[in-house]
Amino acid sequence: MKSKLSIAALCCFVSVICLCYGQERKADIPVVIDTKKDYGQGKSRICLSYPGIEDTLIVYPYIRVDFEYPLSDVSKPILVKSVILMVLDMYTKEMDPLKTLFYFDHKGNEKLWDLFDAKVAVWYRNQPYEDIAARPDDISIFCSPRIYLVPEK
Repeated sequence: MKSKLSIAALCCFVSVICLCYGQERKADIPVVIDTKKDYGQGKSRICLSYPGIEDTLIVYPYIRVDFEYPLSDVSKPILVKSVILMVLDMYTKEMDPLKTLFYFDHKGNEKLWDLFDAKVAVWYRNQPYEDIAARPDDISIFCSPRIYLVPEK
């Protein structure tokens, strides 16, 4: 009897901890969407280090985020169905076009593609979409944050 009670108490404790802290946004995930409170304010600079480059590059990843329901439907929960990295546009610091990588053709640049694919998947699955500045009627949004790729030290 005592062991069942102890197990039940432990389960309740773990559940409370998960509910209280499991929903908190991670501090290392940048807000990359325009929210109501910071609309037009500009975003903080996002930098990623990458080996093998000698100078800073500016990268614009083009991302499609699909939702279970349209963001305009406030009666439904916001559930991210998929995050798809479609294109990486790379520029020099002076904004001279350097290279464009596509979802279906990024041979020779798999490591760079995989880095961005992993980062944007985590970032866009964990955005505060309930505070988004504009709620489209579609189930998809398209985003393109500016990311600085800096040489690894």
